[in-house]
Amino acid sequence: MAWHPSKLLQLEWLQLTSAGVDQVIEKISQQPAGSYAVTRFGGVFGPHLAQDEIWRREYKYRLMSELSIGILGLGDIGRVVAEACKSLGMTVWGVGCQEKAQKRSCVDQYRTMSNLPEVLQSCDFVCNILPSTPATKNLLSGNVLESGKDNSPVFINVGRGDIIDEKSLVYALDQGWISGAILDVFEAEPLPKESALWEKPQVVITPHIASVSFPEQLADFFSENVSLYERGEQLKFLVDVERGY
Repeated sequence: MAWHPSKLLQLEWLQLTSAGVDQVIEKISQQPAGSYAVTRFGGVFGPHLAQDEIWRREYKYRLMSELSIGILGLGDIGRVVAEACKSLGMTVWGVGCQEKAQKRSCVDQYRTMSNLPEVLQSCDFVCNILPSTPATKNLLSGNVLESGKDNSPVFINVGRGDIIDEKSLVYALDQGWISGAILDVFEAEPLPKESALWEKPQVVITPHIASVSFPEQLADFFSENVSLYERGEQLKFLVDVERGY
């Protein structure tokens, strides 16, 4: 990203073309808070992520109604993934930052981040959809995943790669704290050829393509936000720069 907001002296609103905002936050964090609005692209990624997490391996079949999933992050994307899982009969655990979250019919159990051990102990799958913020960086690093050792859930990461460092992830796999990992995002991208993750048979790797945006969707979204901006109304998917998402 070659530009810097400090060069845009009359900037009032910045519309992003992606759901992730962490790289932009690095550029604008030094600017006066509230000096202009930042909105991210949203409302379209959830269905892609919910549908594209399909892998085919020769495992024993299990009923979806007997399985549970813990979803870290119940925002725009996490909500759609939760709805898709619930429609398949899964028990859905939602994990968020707020002590009291809005009640959703697609979430059977709600927990805060402080209850991660319980989620790891209870769920067959744990799916990270959290954004990259100072609060989420390395959230699962170290021995955090050890809480799942008796249950050995499958870890799915379609959020951000810095939620866990590679060394911790490889160690968790080797120790059996998690039984497998389906990874679309990584601490370093592209994933280096020398990464130990390439050699793990219980790991599925995709190159940050769990969801993609289409030009026509972006154009429609931008047009809608322009109309809201011109009317002086609340913009959709407004970013809280201080919180990082």
